[in-house]
Amino acid sequence: MRSFPVGLKRPAAGSPLMRTAVAGAVACAAIVGGLSACSSGGSGDPLGGMDANQITMKAFSDLNTASSVHVTGPSNGGGTDYNLDVTLSKSDCQGTYATASKGTFHVLTLNGTTYFSANQLYWKSTGATGSNLSLLTSHYIKVGPNSQTLAALNTLCHPSQLAKSFTGQVSGMIDRGWTTINGQKVMHITDSGDASGIYVSDSATPEVIRLNSGSSLDLVFSDYNSPLNLTAPPASQVLDGKKMGF
Repeated sequence: MRSFPVGLKRPAAGSPLMRTAVAGAVACAAIVGGLSACSSGGSGDPLGGMDANQITMKAFSDLNTASSVHVTGPSNGGGTDYNLDVTLSKSDCQGTYATASKGTFHVLTLNGTTYFSANQLYWKSTGATGSNLSLLTSHYIKVGPNSQTLAALNTLCHPSQLAKSFTGQVSGMIDRGWTTINGQKVMHITDSGDASGIYVSDSATPEVIRLNSGSSLDLVFSDYNSPLNLTAPPASQVLDGKKMGF
């Protein structure tokens, strides 16, 4: 069985704007720069008194401690444009990845076990044919917690993985002003000289609402700390991944 082409493209090393925070399935970013940050907020503003550096650190600190978060949007990985729809929590997660050329696959991680399923176009892209193609398309593949085959997918299950690259000191952030996303007031923050960046909610506990890096990444975050109600697929629809080389 061929390995899954699930990796998303990393930004170039040393990129001033984006650095990878999630290996394998969701790309994320740390925004750094070289100029002094502008002061943000005014009287009565819940973000008043914090500059763009402090707001950025606070937003990613809140992401790091979130019990769950929903992430959607396109990401370019290895030359393939993925449409992502992923819900992450401290332990469990589910996500769907769709591409025009390579099909769609779905990942569910529950109680330490990962279930993988995909449509026919996806399995054809991995080389499956005939009865194998029919079998794979109609079943989930169960992968145990110690499997290395789908280890990268398990990074989806922790919001802290998204914030992993933001634990260091942030400097050079620029407040680009206010806008709205889905009716919500947000602050746009970037590094110097670049319109891409993050959008942070206008609240005393700011949240990352959008992460944008041009054509390579545009993710929207929502439903922070909402409960997850996930169910394992029926046993009759599950194949043992160990027997299939996973």
